[in-house]
Amino acid sequence: MTTNSDYGNMRVLFTVPPTHSAVTDYGAILTSHVHDRRVNKFLSASYPIPSWGLSWIKENCPTVEILDMPKWSGLKRELRKGVDILGISFYTYQVPDVIRLVELARKYGVKEIWGGNYGTQTPGIEIYFDRIIKGNGEAEVYRLLYGKELEEVRHPTVVQKWKLSGLIGNLIRLGSFNWSRSGVLWTIKGCYFKCDFCVSPSFIDQTRNKTPVNELERVLDQYVELKLKTVSIMDLDFLMDKRFSKKVMDMLHERNLRWTCMTRVDHIQGRIRELREKGCEIVFVGIESLNANTLAEHNKYTKQRKESLQDLFNELRHNKMGYYLFYMLGFESDTCESLKAEIDYLSSLQATFYQFQIVTPLPGSKMFNDYRARIINWNWADWNCNTLVWKHPHITPREMENILVYAKRKTSLSKILFEMIKRGALDDAFDGDSILSALLKQAFRLSSLLRQPSSVR
Repeated sequence: MTTNSDYGNMRVLFTVPPTHSAVTDYGAILTSHVHDRRVNKFLSASYPIPSWGLSWIKENCPTVEILDMPKWSGLKRELRKGVDILGISFYTYQVPDVIRLVELARKYGVKEIWGGNYGTQTPGIEIYFDRIIKGNGEAEVYRLLYGKELEEVRHPTVVQKWKLSGLIGNLIRLGSFNWSRSGVLWTIKGCYFKCDFCVSPSFIDQTRNKTPVNELERVLDQYVELKLKTVSIMDLDFLMDKRFSKKVMDMLHERNLRWTCMTRVDHIQGRIRELREKGCEIVFVGIESLNANTLAEHNKYTKQRKESLQDLFNELRHNKMGYYLFYMLGFESDTCESLKAEIDYLSSLQATFYQFQIVTPLPGSKMFNDYRARIINWNWADWNCNTLVWKHPHITPREMENILVYAKRKTSLSKILFEMIKRGALDDAFDGDSILSALLKQAFRLSSLLRQPSSVR
């Protein structure tokens, strides 16, 4: 193994597998297909997500080169130039492409290959790497490359871009509010909770690193200079530290930045008006299941019940707040009939967006160890949360795919929009020049135009 003193003159390149360049799996919010089955007739969307972990490494380890969202041709071109250390950040469903990339790198004479991100917890993958970087990697990479400790972690400037097409995609792009570019912010990396189905606790060892206030201010000022109007807060639960999150909300509000965040039901109930006044546009709420016993079994303790959820959604609508619901299909007690009933109920809530994932015991989670003997599909490419990979007591893999397609079609963005148009509810659903207002009112205008006689158009 190479020592710290040897790294000084080496070329170090970090990248991701090409499968990361267009995210359509993991129950993606605006995906138009489930496998080869179309679920959204009016929308095609992809949102190439920069490898955020690599953004942190580049910000703090400036000699590291980053090749983000590559194609195979681009990877080969860089390897031909000569690479001493290749770092690969990946998820479990990308393992087949990771193995292909490792074999390619060895062929081109790469001296060391490092692995990082959640995919490094996949059984057997460690044999392909010379070193595994666990957790938030910027500090360890800095120590390895420069032989000293990273004294102060800098927050990267990251701009997320969406690519949208189809009828609804064009409506979004033509809207008066440009939401196709947004700044990305992390205030706390880590989580206080240990849900059985989550891979984070074992990967980051329950560490919770707060970004220093001066770093947050610096990055937000950069987003303002870039003329961005929205910020996506990527904390696993932005509101888990109430006092710290209030400081951040004040910073955003002072700069007239709108924002979105991920959170839990029990952390926002009764606070929607406060969040709205501070500029929050959309909250991403993890419900996971409507069955409180199921949640308790998987260490997801919340106070949510169907009645309290209904109260929350009434509060969200009353304050004209957009909301995105995340739901997991296929816990052990679920049946085809119970899931369809739950999907019907969730669709009646008319959230702005829905995301559905099939329960998957991802490597690194407690669920993986508990379900290992029941796994029936070891093809890692299928571990994308769109495929049932374990033997469910009541549902077959094909039935589960049908349920996922049903959920996607029942809650497609186009279906929600046109239902609201039909009820005449768009015009006063959202006010101002918010993200949602632009989208919904543009759809309303087009719908009105299409309903007019051709002589009037």
